[in-house]
Amino acid sequence: MTRRLTLPALLAALALVLAGCSGGAADDGPTDLSQVTLRVGDQAGIQQALVEASGALEGTPYTVEWAQFPAAAPLLEALRSEAVDVGFAGDAPTLTALSSTDRIRIVTATRSPSQGGLALLVPKDSPVRSVADLRGKTVSPTTQGSIGHYLLLRALEEAGGPADQVDISFLQPVDAAAAMNSGAIDAWSTWDPYTAVAQ
Repeated sequence: MTRRLTLPALLAALALVLAGCSGGAADDGPTDLSQVTLRVGDQAGIQQALVEASGALEGTPYTVEWAQFPAAAPLLEALRSEAVDVGFAGDAPTLTALSSTDRIRIVTATRSPSQGGLALLVPKDSPVRSVADLRGKTVSPTTQGSIGHYLLLRALEEAGGPADQVDISFLQPVDAAAAMNSGAIDAWSTWDPYTAVAQ
């Protein structure tokens, strides 16, 4: 199940980051928040759109810079390299990243609705009608370790087939969409907003 930060959780995360920014050494005193820039990693503009539509950051004494990523893996790499200060990612890619580094940590999490936009997509005219029909087909679960990758592996397991019954092609979301439209892949395991756009 994917986990996404909702707007209140986003603001809580921003508050935690700013709390870390606002205090220096005891003799330095607090940092002037007007001089603080918070670099926020986002995927496909989803959190930025929610925050800007809500007006939640209007009047804040600090600057927010948004950095957009096509998927969680490059966002988490940006966090690890300190190119961004805070970011939003699903559970599977976050756990994958945490298994290989101690340079990132989870500050808050929320449970998404059960219908959270995760899907195994096939073209409209595809003969594939079930997970079992994917045998011998090429499927892109987007990036390795993503929630799309997890969804594909779990679906194959539940269908009683090994993961090697399909040819897995790891592609970034835009490339996976183009590959499915051109027929280069037979199915795409992905999440919103890519699911909604494809539909």
